[in-house]
Amino acid sequence: MPIAALVLAIVLLTVLSGGKSGPPRGAAVPAQNVVGSIGVNVHLQYLDTAYANFPVIEQRLKALGVKNIRDGACAGCAQENQRLQQLGQAGIKFDLIMGDPGGQTGSLQQLVGVAKQFAPYLTAVEGPNEYDNAGDPKWAPKLRTYQQDLYKAVKSDDKLTKVPVIGPSFVNPESFQQVGDLSRSMDAANLHSYPPSGSPPASNVDSELRRAAAMAPRKPAYSTETGYRTGGPPQPGNKPVDPRTASAYLTALVLEYYRSGIHRSYIYEFVDEKPDRFGKDPQQHFGLLNNNLKPKPAFHALHNLISLLSVGGPAKGEPQQPAGTVTSLDGAPIHTLTMQRGDGSQVLAMWLTAPDARIHKVELSLDDSAPVQVYRPSLGRGPQAELPSSTDFTVKLGREPVLLVIPPSA
Repeated sequence: MPIAALVLAIVLLTVLSGGKSGPPRGAAVPAQNVVGSIGVNVHLQYLDTAYANFPVIEQRLKALGVKNIRDGACAGCAQENQRLQQLGQAGIKFDLIMGDPGGQTGSLQQLVGVAKQFAPYLTAVEGPNEYDNAGDPKWAPKLRTYQQDLYKAVKSDDKLTKVPVIGPSFVNPESFQQVGDLSRSMDAANLHSYPPSGSPPASNVDSELRRAAAMAPRKPAYSTETGYRTGGPPQPGNKPVDPRTASAYLTALVLEYYRSGIHRSYIYEFVDEKPDRFGKDPQQHFGLLNNNLKPKPAFHALHNLISLLSVGGPAKGEPQQPAGTVTSLDGAPIHTLTMQRGDGSQVLAMWLTAPDARIHKVELSLDDSAPVQVYRPSLGRGPQAELPSSTDFTVKLGREPVLLVIPPSA
């Protein structure tokens, strides 16, 4: 699980670089679509890690509110497959990694059989995970052949033919070019888009977009691994962040990725797998939960965001136009996303693309006078402020995203 970069850019809404912006292009997006774009990586077959305590893992997954997980298909892993079945029956869907040319988790034929077993719960299957880092000198041609065979096997099976096939993932940025165009053997590109050195989520959009286009021109993209670690030693291009920064950046990340056109973003990972008391192993600090299964601040922040966007359930009727415009008063670049909730309210999210130590002021101008609630999910579940009815508001914006809830017009 290395550190690469990402973000696919189909600009759905306004990019604000200071100065006044008009309403975001198009209607507000359904808030439940944003919730549905959030996923998390798990390793249910890692029985020598914290994942062995499946009852608590399942309880925490349900508490978080995420409905999508990513794990590897395994032909001989009876206990993992039983756990996946249980999660599927509980309403959680999953993306399965379908082995690799080395066949360590089963032959392709066997893994297709596993996928068929879980067909009602599948949102996607994907090609080999980071096989460019497997030490195989012939990895590229083997990977191409395996992905082609995977695509044919899935699309020719009556139970799986409609399941999207995601391409392979890579450790090294140059691997996209080395493998070349595989667009005929995938429905979406696969990105492992860790923001480099703990930088903000928007820091690597353009470079990752170019890499994805080299492999799958004009195809959508999934980020099947992304996130931040909260411990371990700094490494080149890979530095830890403190837990509070991780909570702020992860809430911004899922909004940034959805806004950029990423179909789904799987955070790596759900729990710190093994104890690392002295902070020597960077791999043991990516979790939303500590190794003792207690939540980190990022877990609470994502739960707060999902809860806020889920009020009222799915949006009803035709999506509405955004209720107002935003101005960055000091020119600090920000991004925004307007979402429609099931209760008729709009949720306007805004975040700095390059947060610093300063607090920046942003002005919201509404078309009609209304009261506004101010939420910062990384700081708490409830509103941090309730602003009286007006058409113009000034909001302070720091490193964490701010979400403004605007009630429906009378």
